[in-house]
Amino acid sequence: MRALLITGTLLATASPCLAAVQLVNDVETRSVGYADLDLTTSAGVDRLNRRVDSAARNLCDEGMRLDLEGQRAKRRCLDGARADANGQISLAVARATEERATAFSGR
Repeated sequence: MRALLITGTLLATASPCLAAVQLVNDVETRSVGYADLDLTTSAGVDRLNRRVDSAARNLCDEGMRLDLEGQRAKRRCLDGARADANGQISLAVARATEERATAFSGR
């Protein structure tokens, strides 16, 4: 099983989209940094979604066969990784929105 793990850290690597490879409970994951993004804007959320899609494609391409069954497995992997990431993205956006609202109300 493969999943996408989104973290709030900005990790410096050669690719800003793919920050780290980890095994968590025997599940291969990718960490996608978003600390440099403003998730209270649609542009920031769009950028994060592009990073997640790129990391999911990278994760699901590894070791996949090119035959029909391999393509099906890749599609299942992509769908699963995206579904796992969507909840994490929603939480990150909600947290950013709440932090911004708190900052404005404190002025």
